[in-house]
Amino acid sequence: MVRRGYECVGRAGNIRRYVADRIGVIIIASIPISSKLPSRRSKNEFYRYYAGYPLDFAEWALSELNLSPGALVIDPWNGSATTAAACARFGASFQGYDINPVMVHLGRARVASSVDFEEAEEIINAVDEIVAKSRIVSIQMVGSAFRELPVSNESAHSVAIAALFPYARALLNVRKTKNPSWFRRNTTFDGMSINKDEIFSSWKILLREVSLWRGTQEDTNGVAISIERGDSRKSLGRKDAFDGMLTSPPYLTRLDYVQATLPEFLLLKEFDAVPNMQRLRRSMLGSPLTSERPSRSLERLPADIRKVLGRIESHGSKASASYYHRFFSTYFVDLQASMRNIAKVLKGGSLRLHGRSI
Repeated sequence: MVRRGYECVGRAGNIRRYVADRIGVIIIASIPISSKLPSRRSKNEFYRYYAGYPLDFAEWALSELNLSPGALVIDPWNGSATTAAACARFGASFQGYDINPVMVHLGRARVASSVDFEEAEEIINAVDEIVAKSRIVSIQMVGSAFRELPVSNESAHSVAIAALFPYARALLNVRKTKNPSWFRRNTTFDGMSINKDEIFSSWKILLREVSLWRGTQEDTNGVAISIERGDSRKSLGRKDAFDGMLTSPPYLTRLDYVQATLPEFLLLKEFDAVPNMQRLRRSMLGSPLTSERPSRSLERLPADIRKVLGRIESHGSKASASYYHRFFSTYFVDLQASMRNIAKVLKGGSLRLHGRSI
């Protein structure tokens, strides 16, 4: 029997229930552990991801899956790698994908080994030596020095980059608002002068903070944890590769997940290769930057969802027939494509538990 856990509420829950029923899923009506992040950051929480869920929820969910020894779990929307951290503690192998390169580096840092952290510190020291003659540096200068170093350990490379993410956010002086993706226009590091000793001192302090946040057990006993950049609507691996899935799809809330990581993305742009940001924003599942989907794609959606889209299109409020119909249509078409890909890589009879997406 295939199972996916949901906490179903109201009409949104009915839509999820229909989608689940279409692929042979039993829905768990209630979850004993909250899947919502607490309002306050925990002591060792290095990075607060708006759309994340708590580690104790992920650990409980994995225990509910009753996975066999040597099981392989997938999360096609990896985010801040909570599922990966839970798998590392649980002793299950894991493959995570995220389309946003910022979250890929952050996720790798969360499950890196102590050796990876030692090598990350060596990378930071090497960058410091390259710019040693300068008392004042810029993010661009530090990033250029970082790029001079060969990548011999991908995880250590990601750890070193991710450790500097909070510094980038603080440097841009981002003001908190109710909308977590709001940033001032033309935000940039251009023209910023930074004391060299201050940035490298902060970098090493933040590296230690990441090490307290990480979820890896040193004795892995053959457990493999991998996080790569990937699109849930495209190939996620070979057929029947995974024993289970724990994930939370992007919310249907018009939240711009890429824009929400703008400071980190701008930093990463100086330190590593990144895709075009506007194209990346448009390609995200649930992106508020929408484009039309072919009518044949809409015709493939379940009848209940087509009915909801029809009601949105005929609603009298402003932009219902244009922007909002296009936005909701895009989300469901892309979600359906993702679910089809996921179904291909999950073994028959595998167990899946999902968080809320609507």
